[in-house]
Amino acid sequence: MRKYAKATAEEVVEELMSSNSITNVQNGLPALSITSLRRVHGLNKLEPEPKDHIVIRYVEQFKDPLILLLLGSAALSIVVGQYEDALSIAAAVIIVGSVAFYQECKSEESLEALSTLVPPRCNVVRTNVLLNIMAEELVPGDIIRLHSGDRVPADARIIVCNNLTVDESSLTGETEPRDKNSDPLPDLTEDCDISSICNMVFMGTLICSGNATCIVVATALETEFGKTFKEMKDIEARRTPLQIKMDDLGKQLSIFSMGIIVCIGIIGMIRGKTFMSMFNIGVSLAVAAIPEGLPICVTVTLALGVMRMAKKNAIVKKLPAVEALGCANYICSDKTGTLTQNKMTVIAAYCPVMDDSVHLLSASGSGNAALSRTGSRSTSGGSRPLNNHGSDMLLYHNEPVDASKVPCLQMLFEAACLCNNACISPGPTPTSSITSNGQPTEAALLVAAHRLGVADKRPILKKLRETSFNSESKYMEAVFQMDAFSISAYSSSVKSVSSASITTMAATTTHSSSVNDEVRYLKGALE
Repeated sequence: MRKYAKATAEEVVEELMSSNSITNVQNGLPALSITSLRRVHGLNKLEPEPKDHIVIRYVEQFKDPLILLLLGSAALSIVVGQYEDALSIAAAVIIVGSVAFYQECKSEESLEALSTLVPPRCNVVRTNVLLNIMAEELVPGDIIRLHSGDRVPADARIIVCNNLTVDESSLTGETEPRDKNSDPLPDLTEDCDISSICNMVFMGTLICSGNATCIVVATALETEFGKTFKEMKDIEARRTPLQIKMDDLGKQLSIFSMGIIVCIGIIGMIRGKTFMSMFNIGVSLAVAAIPEGLPICVTVTLALGVMRMAKKNAIVKKLPAVEALGCANYICSDKTGTLTQNKMTVIAAYCPVMDDSVHLLSASGSGNAALSRTGSRSTSGGSRPLNNHGSDMLLYHNEPVDASKVPCLQMLFEAACLCNNACISPGPTPTSSITSNGQPTEAALLVAAHRLGVADKRPILKKLRETSFNSESKYMEAVFQMDAFSISAYSSSVKSVSSASITTMAATTTHSSSVNDEVRYLKGALE
């Protein structure tokens, strides 16, 4: 792993892709290479330990000391002929084990269903196409694109980045985001800590700001996160406070009851009682001393707690965890992608020259069709421009207006398109869905611009530099070079918008930019 950090980005590309040309970095891996690499490295996912057989999992429910004590009492009852006591104790033990086993099986099924509901995805370049694929399909040598808010899908060497900061607290424990760059680290030692490697990103970490193009160098268990995952398999699961107390109670009851039984047996034999009669008395005392109803009460109470949690859409895998969870006063959770649906929709826009907001409504009156979080996000509202003739509406002062008659709104979304790193793919027909790759916020802006009829100028303009959005500056800036070809190409492309907006848009572009001028576009938060 450290050897990739020591080498330059070109050397890493040459080793993993058999070429150091920029063209191959832009094109990504070919399909044939991906198939052969996957056979060698396997899927990029951390496989959990195989589950035990269902019978073994059921038997494990009876390992608690108190349960074992009850089973011992039932066995002794059978030996001395007290079959009714043995039957009642066995019934209590079976009820306890069965209830716990049933609840845990239901919880595991729900967790497995949730794990496949929103699988991790990533943006990867393959055969000169930017794809949004499952993270488990990555192989070493893949070229991935990372943006603010992305979870890093594998260990990767940075080829080029822009204001990139990464939260590595899941690996290093450091609370402050780390600045990243693409410079080689020739003096790096093999035993150095990963926090000192500033030209690589690691699986499981979070991109806080900026963007980067990286080449995957390790997947699955070969990653730093995978190595930690393997070490954690050897760590024994901690028992909850309730389990510890129940274990202590079982041990104390065993010692106390055995001590009393031995004392009574010795006293009885001293007084002339036979061994067999004292043994029967001792077994009866042992059975009476053990509270067979206690495990039932505890298990049923915990099962009711699990059911109550389930009604609140919370899944508890192990029954004793309910007791530990009940001791918590506060639960801190990151809302991104977990407490929200992760859908973004542009429903209104405002320009300084306007005295009211313009509302973008779909046929349902709920705004643009939201982007769904399914890897390739889609819009059910289609891809036609917003106007007052179709099923979508553009309202200004609660009156329908034509999008082409609001030039300042089109200029606003022109900047939103240029200050953007997402991409969308409209369907072949007006009613087709729109697929997109990138951050939900940026994708929602592109979808709104597309439906307004605003052309995306990024393919015909040369981007000179970019200042990425971050939580401190709260803005993104993109600088483009406006040459004669770009002006001519864009003036031609706006003709597809509408006849009413050709003059305004072309005149604005020509006036603001002469040949080889730099044009700055800014997108940010108003505070």
